[in-house]
Formats: sequence, structure tokens, C-alpha cells
Amino acid sequence: MKHLVIIILLILPLLIFAQETWVQTYEPFGSYSAYYTTSNLVVCPDDGFAFNGSYDYWYDEPMGGYVTYPYLLKTDSEGNLLWATDNFGNYYENTGSRCLLSLEDGCFLLTIGNDLVKLSSSGEYLWNITFDDPIFVPFSIDFTNDQNIILGGVSDYQYPMLKKISIDGEIQFSNSYEYNSSIDSQILSVKTTADNCYLMTGWFKNDQQSPSDIIVIKTNSNGDSLWTKLIDVSPHDISTCITENTDNGNILVSGYSFNPDYGILILLDSNGEIIWLEYDNSINGVQQSVLFAYNNNFIVDANEMYCIDENYNIIWNSNSNPSGYDKYIKLLEDNYIVFTGSHSLPYNNHIPSLSKADPQGNIVSIEDFDIPSTNDYKLTNYPNPFNPTTTIEFSINNHSKVELTIYNIKGQKIKTLANEHFSKGSNAVIWDGDDENNKPVSSGIYYYKLNVNGKTETVKKCLLLK
Repeated sequence: MKHLVIIILLILPLLIFAQETWVQTYEPFGSYSAYYTTSNLVVCPDDGFAFNGSYDYWYDEPMGGYVTYPYLLKTDSEGNLLWATDNFGNYYENTGSRCLLSLEDGCFLLTIGNDLVKLSSSGEYLWNITFDDPIFVPFSIDFTNDQNIILGGVSDYQYPMLKKISIDGEIQFSNSYEYNSSIDSQILSVKTTADNCYLMTGWFKNDQQSPSDIIVIKTNSNGDSLWTKLIDVSPHDISTCITENTDNGNILVSGYSFNPDYGILILLDSNGEIIWLEYDNSINGVQQSVLFAYNNNFIVDANEMYCIDENYNIIWNSNSNPSGYDKYIKLLEDNYIVFTGSHSLPYNNHIPSLSKADPQGNIVSIEDFDIPSTNDYKLTNYPNPFNPTTTIEFSINNHSKVELTIYNIKGQKIKTLANEHFSKGSNAVIWDGDDENNKPVSSGIYYYKLNVNGKTETVKKCLLLK
């Protein structure tokens, strides 16, 4: 019996933390970095996460101004920052990183402009290849069913192109799709299907002055076109993401129109015939990402995240607001949802965020802190899990006013542990597992927030087990 109790105590924290939802924010390149964008999110072999994008960096000299750099950021399974890099071997300026894959060995493949770059599992540059014959700029990436890579984008800045390569960068085929008299078209999303084919979507123009239409292409495993569908909804239409219902082969395409502005959702069968098409501002504005979920449902992102069935019935919706390109939302094995986003800081700065939501898209957590995650204050507690007392330690660089508060998982303040001045260096505060009235709190997850000189700096969690 004693051994059973010990096993339960060891497993219980893992079960509780596995179901937890959270929001993490990051500012990995210092206070001079700003205007972060996020592109794609991947789940890594170690159950951690990685995402890429771009950020602007302010230079004072010689005349001052912003320069844009690509980046890749890696976290653990709870969104804690492990490392971030903007070093990709070559000098990339004024461009971001768009496509991203995590390989079985923990390495990464990402695109910057018309380059494909490989990094090690710790973010070190390994090699790059340039797609320049012809010029090919990839906008979307996916694994093939034979564990190679498929890239969709634009060739010579005008024709949709599909390119299949090995994980070592060896090109297996390159096909462009000059549909009718296309002169200004792009593929923004590519998806491998269950039957070893490829789906693409983006936008199409007959010439640079004409309005754009949505284009959807399905090819066979060799990249040969099986069918092409042009969809004209309004004067200017763009499709941003495509996914397949692997249960029946139906295809969901998301996009938007501008002038007038509204979202577009289209369900097609496996032969490209439209089952239904929805377009108005009631579907929450710009459609950016869709993915097949479960039970013939799809998860859709716009101004909020929601789930629909194949009859366009809303199963659930949430206030979560992801952002990125076509593959920035991931569904985990337990149906929890992980996605990238953007948080606003003073002076119009925007920093990236990573969030984990429950299967209905909700984040049950403490206040929505628009703060960067940082290790500068070395905030930690021990023991963790604890019963009934834990010591919370932190380090400050100067004599400062410090507020340390405890919250429950619903975001309700439980107790203020400290609200006073502390000396420079390491400091410690003890929490006895009680609330503001000195009454013991129940077992569960709690958060402690460090506020220094009136600014929230970082938040950590602890587990009380009785």
C-alpha cells in the first residue's frame, strides 16, 4: 500500500501538468528588438515546440532605424524558452523565416527567402541551399508520406510551383503550374493527402492588374496536376490555408477577400467540386489557418478560434486568437491545442507568444500577462511539488520594490506574500500553502507572480499535494 501511494504521488503531478493550459511570451533578442511576427509551429521529438518568424531590431548608428531578421525559437513541453537563434550561417537582412519542419533527429529545416537552411537540435547552423534555377520562393512546407519534403510557393515571382526534396536537400521534382495565362500567382499553403497526393491553394491572376481569384490544385505523387479549381467570390480573393479530412477526402480551404473585407471558407470534395462556400463577415473576419481535428470537424482561426463540422455548424468557439501563417496551430494527441500568437507591449512593440488551450480552445490560466518570459530574476521554488510549505527564491539586480503574489488556476488572487523593498541579490519568501486569511488552500496548481518596481516580470507555477 505504501508503494502504491508513492507511485500515485509521482504520477499525479504528471497527469495534472499534462492537462494544464498556459500562455508564454518571449523577447529573446533584447529590448532593442520589436515587431515580432510568427510563421509556423512544430512539435519536436522531445515533446517541446519550436516556431519561426521575423523581428525588427533598432540600430542607433549611424542614422538609426529598424532592420528585419529571421529567427527560430525552441521551448520545452510547457513553453519555457530553451534557446532562440537568429544566426543562420549567411547574412539575411530585411526578410523573415516562413516555412519550418522538425526532423526525427531533432534538427530543423526552415526557409528564408529562397534559401532552405538546416539547423541542429540546439539551433546551430549546419547548411543551406539556394533555390535559384529557377528562382523559387517557398511559402509552405509539409512532410510527404515517404518522409521527404514538399514545398509550395512561387517560381520566378509569377508561377505557382511545387517542389519535392529529400531531408538532405536533394531535389526530386519541381513542377510549375501556368494555368491559363497566369502571370502573377502564388501558392500559400501545401498539404500532403492520405492517398499520397498534394493539395495546394493560394491566389491567381491573369495579369498584375486584374483581380485575384482563389486557386486550388490537386496533384498526384509526382506533382502532375489532377485538377485545378478557380474560385471567384469577390473582386479580390486570397486563400491562405488548405487541409484534408482524412476520413473522407473532403478538403477545407480558408481565405479572405478585401474591398469588401470578409472571411471565406470553402468545402470541396476530393474531386474539387464545391460542397459549400461561406463568405461574409459573420465568419469572424480574415481566415488564416484550418486543420482537420476529429469526428469530421475542423479547427479554424480568424479573429477567434473555433471548431466547425462539415455542415458548417459551430461546435465550439473561444476567445483564443492565434496568429501566423498556414501551419501555426497544432492539435496534440490528447486534443489539446497549441498555437502561436502576438502580444502587445508599450511603444507599439509586439512580442511572440505560445499558448496551450484545452480541446475547446480555452485557456484556463492566470491573467493574460503581456510580458516576456525571462530568467533574469531566477524565479523558482522548492520543493515542488510541496506540502505544505515551499520557499520561493528570486534575484534582483538593484534594491527594488518587489510584490510577490499567488494565483490559482482560474486566475484568482490567493495571497500577497510580499509587497516591500528587497536588497540587491538573492532573496527568499516562504509560502505556507494558505490564503489571505491564513486558511490552508486545497491541492492543485498555483502560480506565483514577480512584480519589480511596478512591472510584472515573470510568472512560474508550483504544485501543492496533500
